[in-house]
Amino acid sequence: GIITFSMESLEILSLNSAAEVIFGYPGQRLVGQPIGSVVQLHDNHADNGQSAGQLFKELSSATTPSEIIGVRYDGDRFPLEITIFSAGDDTKAFYTGTFRDITERVAAQEALHRQNDYLMTLNEIATTIMQRLDIEGVLQGIIFRASKLESTDHGFIYLVDFEELVIASAIGFFEVSNEGASSQGTTIANTVLDSGQSLFVEDYSTW
Repeated sequence: GIITFSMESLEILSLNSAAEVIFGYPGQRLVGQPIGSVVQLHDNHADNGQSAGQLFKELSSATTPSEIIGVRYDGDRFPLEITIFSAGDDTKAFYTGTFRDITERVAAQEALHRQNDYLMTLNEIATTIMQRLDIEGVLQGIIFRASKLESTDHGFIYLVDFEELVIASAIGFFEVSNEGASSQGTTIANTVLDSGQSLFVEDYSTW
């Protein structure tokens, strides 16, 4: 989508139908609105104290497209790729920007990154198994790398010993030797053992 906005006031002067579709605004409702209506300015420049004017001045000097956060009519935030060009003269200066919704591309990149992390973790686990002869060291290596993959500091492994669950390795919250942690972990492990299915717990405090 293409949007033209004032260099001085940053008010939107015109936009095409593709921009209306991207941001979800009906008709020409965006005309006269600040460009901040469709881009999340405060997160893009607050860290280094830039003003909105300074931000777009820098973006117009960039030689490659920039990524910022877009804002739809319903308030939804999404990744946005923009290229800004400056035009006009001293009496009427304005910016023309091309805006591209890159939600699918960012999601694909994150999925690829996660897949690479997963494969790397599997390789590290295999290496740990080959290098460590003691079962305790192997399990500790597995739980450490698995928790890293899931971006958590907590995890545990239980083994079945004569139809009873015995904790074999734990880190973080479950490493603390107290009745609450042990009881909670055992309950979760027993649920998985009884059902024969994996279990995802989003919030341990409410499980």
